[in-house]
Amino acid sequence: MKIIHFGDIHVWRNPLALYDPFYPKRYLGAVNLMLNRRKKFPKYLGQQVLDHILEEDADLVVFSGDLTTASLKSEFKGAAEMFTPLYEKWKERLIIIPGNHDRYTTKATRQDWYGEAFPYAKIDGVRVTELEGNRVVVAFDASCAFMLRSNGMFNSDLENLLEETLAGLTDKEVILVGHYPIDYPDTVAVDPQHELLGRAALKSIVRQYPPVVYLHGHKHIRWRLGNAVNCGSCGMFSEDPLKQAGYAVIKLDGGQITSVDGVHMGAGGEKVLTEGLS
Repeated sequence: MKIIHFGDIHVWRNPLALYDPFYPKRYLGAVNLMLNRRKKFPKYLGQQVLDHILEEDADLVVFSGDLTTASLKSEFKGAAEMFTPLYEKWKERLIIIPGNHDRYTTKATRQDWYGEAFPYAKIDGVRVTELEGNRVVVAFDASCAFMLRSNGMFNSDLENLLEETLAGLTDKEVILVGHYPIDYPDTVAVDPQHELLGRAALKSIVRQYPPVVYLHGHKHIRWRLGNAVNCGSCGMFSEDPLKQAGYAVIKLDGGQITSVDGVHMGAGGEKVLTEGLS
């Protein structure tokens, strides 16, 4: 089985749109976009990655969150238009979940602008997608709105729901999809303002009901730690191949990971392979 795993495209539009204007994160995000993020996330890069993914043959395509930069309706609309060709090609084999930037404010979350733009990828806590054979995708949404921070929240309700779901799938090969890392490489610092709250509880469930692979993003660098794979960003420019816009290619056989490789965009927009992510 071949999986294309990508995420953190961070589509951005006019940062001064007056959605929930009394939410301070709106203004901080707008300043960050104008001074920094729009340079790091040039619009053409994400489209290049999606164009290359469309050329791939894959059994499953997974996007692990952060379609937008600030949960603006215009950003969701732009992302939905970009993803339409992928959905037309893979249908239910295209798995999408929201990230913290897609739950940027309480209004965007409460009114579910993500679900409005991506009706085929709506999620209420946990979503299960049956695949051919004995495989199943379990996706969960731990993203939520904070006034200033970028944390996720793996609370007791989500913990119970995910545990109950996985307990009923012990005879299946589970592909688990979330936005946040469970573990971090020694070279990557854990930011208390940016990590998953309740990470230890999620880690305990994953140990009790180990999936074949756990696919996530959030940190904009590709890595593999055991059976967990971070796809990095598909929209960010960097001189570092592991941070440059791209995606991960995972191959499974017999309930095991057989290979995990990275792909990033070269200077001319070509695909460059990084074999054996670690």
